[in-house]
Amino acid sequence: MTQENSDADRLLKRYLRGAVADLGSGPSSTGAVDAAGRRALGDLWHGVFDARGPPGGAVPGRCVYVINTALAPHPGHWIAVAHEPGHSPLVYDSLAGAVGRPAALGGAATELYGETREQNRGDTHCGALCVAWARLWREKGRAVARAV
Repeated sequence: MTQENSDADRLLKRYLRGAVADLGSGPSSTGAVDAAGRRALGDLWHGVFDARGPPGGAVPGRCVYVINTALAPHPGHWIAVAHEPGHSPLVYDSLAGAVGRPAALGGAATELYGETREQNRGDTHCGALCVAWARLWREKGRAVARAV
């Protein structure tokens, strides 16, 4: 692990403490993740969506949102997506792709990273991890967010 990865992981854990204080350490509903994202990211927050993603796939300039691997109302796994003009969407998956790619991402050019898992398959705090990662992306930038 590089120093950059170590620093990014340390920051993610710090932001995760705040997200867990807000959401709890268990499963998070769509509404709870959306409210926590709005509190943590303000105008950069684009919302929470099922596996279909934002309606029509439209996203405003620089933003971050969370999508689920399942279609509503079924439970699934939360994944964060950060958009920046001039870059491919940056996708954060705390299970490192173990549950598959959400339909909304289709074959789009994205940067899916996270070769290491920040949670185990049975853990249920992926919503809090997404909000924490989104805050890391906003406050420390794309390079640090990619280093998690």
